[in-house]
Amino acid sequence: MRLANVHGIEVKVNILLVIIFFVGAVMGYIKELAVLFVLVSIHETFHVITAKYYGISVTSIEFMPFGGVARMESISHVEPSTEVIIALAGPWANFMLTLCALLLEYFGVVPFQKLKFFINANLMLGFFNLYPALPLDGGRILRAVLSTRMGTKAADTICITIGKITGAVLIFLYFYLFFGRITNNPSILLIGFFIFILAGRQQSTTVLMALEDVVRKKKKLARHGAIRVHEIALSQSTPVKKVLDRFGVNRYHIVLVLDSNLNMVGYLSEYEILDLVMQYGLDLSLGKLLLIRNNKK
Repeated sequence: MRLANVHGIEVKVNILLVIIFFVGAVMGYIKELAVLFVLVSIHETFHVITAKYYGISVTSIEFMPFGGVARMESISHVEPSTEVIIALAGPWANFMLTLCALLLEYFGVVPFQKLKFFINANLMLGFFNLYPALPLDGGRILRAVLSTRMGTKAADTICITIGKITGAVLIFLYFYLFFGRITNNPSILLIGFFIFILAGRQQSTTVLMALEDVVRKKKKLARHGAIRVHEIALSQSTPVKKVLDRFGVNRYHIVLVLDSNLNMVGYLSEYEILDLVMQYGLDLSLGKLLLIRNNKK
C-alpha cells in the first residue's frame, strides 16, 4: 500500500503491517508498535543516507511487519566493500541508538525501566537484520563478500537459498511448537513467512546480478588493460538460464554454440547474451538467442 513519495522515494506499507497495527491498538500495544515503526524508519533512513553518499539512488522503501526493505537502483558501479558499508548502516544506527539509551540510563537521565523496550527493540532489529540471508542486511553483506570469489549471481543464489531454508524452518518450528502445545508465538510464523517470500522475490534479479559482474569486468579491463577469456562450448538447445550459471567472476566468457553433430554454428560473447536476455527474457535456448543476434546484424 502506497503511503507517500519523499524526495522521489516511494514509501509503501505492507497491508499486514496495517492489520497488525490495528490489532495492536485494540490490544493496547500502540505505543510499542509506534516505537518499532520509528526505529525501522531510522534504520532504513541510514541505508538511504549511506547509499546516496555513494551516489546510489533509492527507488522505494517498504515497511514490513518485522522491518523494512529499501530497494535501490543497480549497484553494479560500486565495489562489494561499499555494498557492505551500505548494508551495515541500518544495524549500526540501531546499535548507536542502544548505546545512547544506555548512556542516558548510566548518567541517571532516564530510568532503565522506561528504556527497556527501546533498548531491546533496537538490539532485536540490529542483530536480526545481520542474519546472513536475503533480503536481510546480513544476506547482502554475505553476497558482497562471496561475489568477489564466485560472481554476483552465484553468491545471490546461495544467499537466497539460505533465506528460503531459514523461512521454511521457522514456519515448521511454529507449527511444531503449536501442535506440540509448547507455545503459540505467531511472530515466529510471520517472520518465517516474510523471509521465505522476500527471498523468493530476489530470484527475479538473476540477469541484473550477472550484468553487475560484467560491469565489474569492464572496470577491471579498463584498469589493467587485459582480462582472462574463457571459452565454453555448449549445445544450441541449452537453456539460457544454464548458460548464466556457468559464468564466473574473474573471466570474460565466449560461448561457442554447437549443433547436434558438434559443429560450431556461431558464438556469443557474455555481454551479447546478457544484452539479448534483457530484451527477450530468460525463456530461450542458446540457438534461439544466436538466431536473434544474427537477424539483428
